[in-house]
Amino acid sequence: MVKLDGQHKPEKLVLCNLESYSSVAEWISAQDAIIRDLAFWDVTIDDNLRKFYILSNLPKSDEWMLFKTSLELSGKADTTANIIKHLQSFEVTLH
Repeated sequence: MVKLDGQHKPEKLVLCNLESYSSVAEWISAQDAIIRDLAFWDVTIDDNLRKFYILSNLPKSDEWMLFKTSLELSGKADTTANIIKHLQSFEVTLH
């Protein structure tokens, strides 16, 4: 018998990348749902880990990589909320 637990669930965050969604808001909502599911299994994603999952799952295009580098070097990647705010602002400039 296999015992189910939440330890494999963080893989979903690793695979949850922006390119799979139509907008930053939709992507963040999908991540939020995964994190709620993880909480059910008593797996906690703290702010530092959340920032990691967001920044590591951005598109690999030059414009997104430049945005990420700029965000990190400016110190504006200090909280998840700040990263999301800047992601949404940057997304607007792409359209």
